[in-house]
Amino acid sequence: DWALRAAGSAAAHEGSPTRWQSLRAVSATHADRIEIAEALRWAERALAACGAHEACPSHEEVRLRLYVQQLTAGLESGIDPKVDPAAFREAINRGGVRQIRLEKMDTEPE
Repeated sequence: DWALRAAGSAAAHEGSPTRWQSLRAVSATHADRIEIAEALRWAERALAACGAHEACPSHEEVRLRLYVQQLTAGLESGIDPKVDPAAFREAINRGGVRQIRLEKMDTEPE
C-alpha cells in the first residue's frame, strides 16, 4: 500500500517530464498484486505520459507499449491469473505478445 501511495503521489504531478515513471511504478505494483485491470489502466496512462515528453527515451516507450499489449492480451483472455497463472501466461503467448520485464536484470540469461 505504501508503494501505491508514494508512486501515486508522484504521478499526480501533471507537468513532470518523468511522470511516466511514477505511473509505470503504480502499474507494476498493481501487476505484482495481480490486479490486472488496474495495472493496465495505469500502464496506459504511463504510455501516454511517456509519449508526451522528450524525457522518455524511445526504448522505454517501446517497453511500455509491449507491457500494455501484454496486460491487454491477458485481460482479454478472461482467465483469472489468481486462479490459473499458467493459463494466463499462455493466453498472452497465444496472442503473439512477447513477455517482458519492466525491471532490468542483473545478469544476462544463459
